[in-house]
Amino acid sequence: MENRIYYGQYSLWHWTELVLKRNIVLPEYQRYFVWEEKQVSTLIETFKENQFVPPVTIGAFKISGTNRNLILDGQQRITSILLAYLGLYPDEQTYRTTIERFANENDEPDEDGESQFDNILEWNIETLTEKGRSKEAILEKVRDGNYKSINLGIDDDFLKKTFLGFSYLVPQVSNENEQQKYYSSVFRNINIQGKPLLPQESRASFLLKEMYENHLYQHRNRVAHNTQSYQQNLPTLKTLESESYRYDNYFIYFAILILIDNIFIDIYSRYLETLEEVGQYS
Repeated sequence: MENRIYYGQYSLWHWTELVLKRNIVLPEYQRYFVWEEKQVSTLIETFKENQFVPPVTIGAFKISGTNRNLILDGQQRITSILLAYLGLYPDEQTYRTTIERFANENDEPDEDGESQFDNILEWNIETLTEKGRSKEAILEKVRDGNYKSINLGIDDDFLKKTFLGFSYLVPQVSNENEQQKYYSSVFRNINIQGKPLLPQESRASFLLKEMYENHLYQHRNRVAHNTQSYQQNLPTLKTLESESYRYDNYFIYFAILILIDNIFIDIYSRYLETLEEVGQYS
């Protein structure tokens, strides 16, 4: 059978229901929530103005015999919709201030007390969905000062009349190995379209695992050895000043080292650009 891809759209209300009921979940490798409060607000305004919002990508996974629907692309959007619905934002400064105040009010260290607060520094949507399956259940368990309260001017009617598109991937594979290969190509296509992954999610993703094992790791020694050889073969200043010096290898080695430097500078620049793009498009 051929792999299937289904397209459609759900109301924002239905998306919140899918998340709260854990019918869609984050893969283990997914990064933390990284959007600023302004980006959450901008997304909601975009919906209000009926402008285009990129669709979400969901993948059907079979893990140890269990079927799961994982959010492959769109965590930031889905999380932002739920946060707007709950009226909460995981604000780092609010969290730090609350923890500091809690520590000051308690003379003795109280790690158990602090652990009752959600760690906003390492936070994603599942921190909230683990508290309950409804808005009321979650808000009841959220401690005062743990989150920043927000009001983006939306109600249930808005959520039920506003829609966000999706693509749903269902690979027709016989084992988890083939499933891994299929989603490896999916991640590659997501990257090509300008929605690259952050390092922490890439390290665990199928695509990077394949690239690392088949390319980078295999050639690591050759790259390190060659670079070291070029450096060791550079003549000293004393050698260059010597009248008996007749070789021009110095210029070749030096040119190669400069090229290597430029390559790594370019790679780092692209890395920084990637971090910016993730914040804009995720």
